Amino acid sequence: LERGGGSRGSYLVIEAEGEQIEGLDHQWRLRPELPILNQYTLEYGLDGEAHRTRWVPVRPIPEDNFWFEKVWQMYRDQEIYKTNAE
Repeated sequence: LERGGGSRGSYLVIEAEGEQIEGLDHQWRLRPELPILNQYTLEYGLDGEAHRTRWVPVRPIPEDNFWFEKVWQMYRDQEIYKTNAE
């Protein structure tokens, strides 16, 4: 929030000068998200007893098509055992 971030997904940041939310009272105004921050993720770590955070650029989504859900479904359908000849 200190970097200008706002509401995103189910996380609402209420701000008096923010955008009115349709169907809700005027007290429920939200600060819109800052799209540039979607290029970063906040990384958290514990170093001994010290808490460390840092902003790091997000990595691109891999082009491989071997997502867990897809591979798991192939396993359940027994497709993972088939050869090209079958």
